[in-house]
Amino acid sequence: MLLRDILHVRQSMFASLTTMAMTSTFRLANDAIRALRHRTPLLLAFLFLVSSASSQVRFTSANNPVPGEFITYDRASAQGFNPGASGSNATWDFSDIARLSPTTRSVILRSQLPNAIQTAFPTATFAIVDDTTTYLYAPSARTIRVIGIVTPRTVTNVAEPNNPYETRPTEFTQNQRHIDQFVGSVFYPTSQGTTVATATTTFDAVGTLTLNNAAGPIPDVKRTVTRITRSDEFVVNNRTLLQQTVTVCYSWYPERGSLPIAEYMLDTIRLFSGGRQVAPPVIRERLLLGDGRIPTSVSDERLAPSASPLMLRVGQLLPPDLTAPHQLSVVSTNGTLCATIDASAPYMPNVPSGVYAIIAPSAGHPVRRIVLVAP
Repeated sequence: MLLRDILHVRQSMFASLTTMAMTSTFRLANDAIRALRHRTPLLLAFLFLVSSASSQVRFTSANNPVPGEFITYDRASAQGFNPGASGSNATWDFSDIARLSPTTRSVILRSQLPNAIQTAFPTATFAIVDDTTTYLYAPSARTIRVIGIVTPRTVTNVAEPNNPYETRPTEFTQNQRHIDQFVGSVFYPTSQGTTVATATTTFDAVGTLTLNNAAGPIPDVKRTVTRITRSDEFVVNNRTLLQQTVTVCYSWYPERGSLPIAEYMLDTIRLFSGGRQVAPPVIRERLLLGDGRIPTSVSDERLAPSASPLMLRVGQLLPPDLTAPHQLSVVSTNGTLCATIDASAPYMPNVPSGVYAIIAPSAGHPVRRIVLVAP
């Protein structure tokens, strides 16, 4: 009898403990559900922000200049031009703007420049060239770096004293602002002076751009706005002059590539002597519009060699009329010359996997091919 009572008591205690544990478990579960219910909107919002950040349109190394890039623009009427809105879902339509005459812009190797420019800028690796200006660039892991600017009237060395123009970071996100100051020497045909400038570049908009109704709208276009305030001081006929130039430039970039597909630039130039303005201000506008195609004159070829040295036949890269004794340059994405080979060579040199520009200099525009060498 006593043993049966003891067992009954133990069973009752076990049942009570089990009930308490289950009740506590259910209570904890309900509390967790209620807490999760309150936190779910925040959690979803956080996940949305993470997803948006990871898919955000931005500048990356895919927008770094690569020798071989090429674009044809039309000079267009800038009268009354409106660069349009900023923000994340902007819409720009320039398809009805009157076009006047064609011009080009390209990224080339330093070795393709005139000897005088090569000598003046020995540390440059490549240049961006159009019909008015040559910008010389030096390698940089984190920024797009200009060390020289050459125009028909002036040669500007912006790397003295060791202070180049960092135009923007390689990684550049929307609403980010980049400020840089640079100093240097400016050489005129009959005089020499100094230059001091401050440049502010803002990645202010992402949107859809229409340049040509036939090509249709271009999505994920990135726009930057650059404002440069530059002061050049020089002496002419024993008279010290100060030229102040304020430049505002709007540039629209495609998803990949370093050359904008549209650009609007406004220069305001004032000349001073002894602290007084000695001439009316000069205002210049320039509007360049592409045709809606990605800015390149190269063909993309995906190559997957299976042996080393890379079994890539050079003849596959060039037109039939380009044969020996043409010299080909193999250039990496940062502008480094990796190799020089004869067009008659059977194979590419042994280079690591990556993206390269194969360039054949010619009397006209260089012939270029972009190749992806895969492991």
